[in-house]
Amino acid sequence: MTFFIDSYTTAGETDPFTTSYKVGKLHEGTDYLFKVVAENKIGSGPPAELPDAITAKLPFGELMFLPCPLWSLSINWTNHT
Repeated sequence: MTFFIDSYTTAGETDPFTTSYKVGKLHEGTDYLFKVVAENKIGSGPPAELPDAITAKLPFGELMFLPCPLWSLSINWTNHT
């Protein structure tokens, strides 16, 4: 199967037995429409499309950078609810 971000971008490919796929390098706050196309040696089938766009968000919630001494960095985050 092939996963498309839009009609021109292939997000990745899997074997026929895979039932999930993680798409990386998305931009937070951007809406994405996904299509899934099955392919075999004869050709491609019609795309299956999600009815609504998916908005990319950070997997760990909001980042907070805290003041620290020179040459260090402290990053905290909140969990999504």
